[in-house]
Parts: sequence; structure tokens; C-alpha cells
Amino acid sequence: AKFAHLAKTPRFQLRHELKQAAIDAEHLQRLFPEIQASYVQQPLDYGRNSRYGDNWRISCYMVVMENWKPKIMPHEPMLRCLGDTMQHCVAQFEAWYCTLKGFRQGSKRFSVMNAFVTRYRPVHGEDELQKHIDGANVDGSVILALPTEEPFEGGALHVWDGKPKQELVYQMA
Repeated sequence: AKFAHLAKTPRFQLRHELKQAAIDAEHLQRLFPEIQASYVQQPLDYGRNSRYGDNWRISCYMVVMENWKPKIMPHEPMLRCLGDTMQHCVAQFEAWYCTLKGFRQGSKRFSVMNAFVTRYRPVHGEDELQKHIDGANVDGSVILALPTEEPFEGGALHVWDGKPKQELVYQMA
């Protein structure tokens, strides 16, 4: 499975890395039926000032920051299914981030603010997450491509990075 790290870094340095096979693909394939069974669309209302408003309905939340608005409850079956995988992602992110920033491993506490599974489909409103910034208090993000039953085209991750900004496109399939 492909895995992308994104983080805030000093100017003139790319702030992301794409890792091939960061999570064992066979492990994810074994989990896939349970992921599918656990997936429940949780409608989210971002409010009238968001491009999504109350139309975001394609994610299932495992971890939700306590004071996050809009408020939504974690879906326990998905957390039980992917919790260990999420912690493995956190450990990999920690190692990468500490190396990137020159921190001693274990010297900084890493936690998950929000974790979710988003299912994209070739249907208007379910086919993309538009360009955005994850948040001012976010040091980094992890994006993990999950297995799929049906082959598809697309599935790209677009990252705008560097000075000057450039769009980098990674195929996640």
C-alpha cells in the first residue's frame, strides 16, 4: 500500500514524502472485508462558509478531535478494524518527522487529531476532496491508499509543495 507523509518544514525543502509499501498490502487485503463491513457514511455539516457545506457524506471517522467542529462521533467498528494500522502509521510518521526535523526519536509526543476512511466513487460529490489545507495546528498528515474490489483509473494524490509552489501528482492505485 502506498503511504504519503505531509508535514510543515522550513522554506526551500519539500515537505512531503511518498513511501511505497509502508503498510503490508496483504495485511490490508485481509482486512478489506472488515473495512467494507465497518464503513458507514457519516454526514458532516461544515457550515455555510465551507465549499462542502452540509454535503460531505463519504467519510467514516475513527478518531475525532474533542473540540473539532463540526462535531461527529467516531465509528467504533472502523476503529476496531483499523486502529492497529493507524498506530503503525503514527509510528512511521513519527520516525520520518523526527528525522526530517532533527528531533531525537521519542522526544516528542505524536497523536492523531482526526482519522477517517473516505470512499471515493465516480459520482458527483463523491469523486474528490478539493485542494485544501489540513489546519493551522496540524504538523502533518498521513494518507493511506486502501485496496479496492474494482479496478479504476485515477486515485491520484495532488500535493502543492516547494518554492516556488509546484503541483506534484502521485498515483495511489
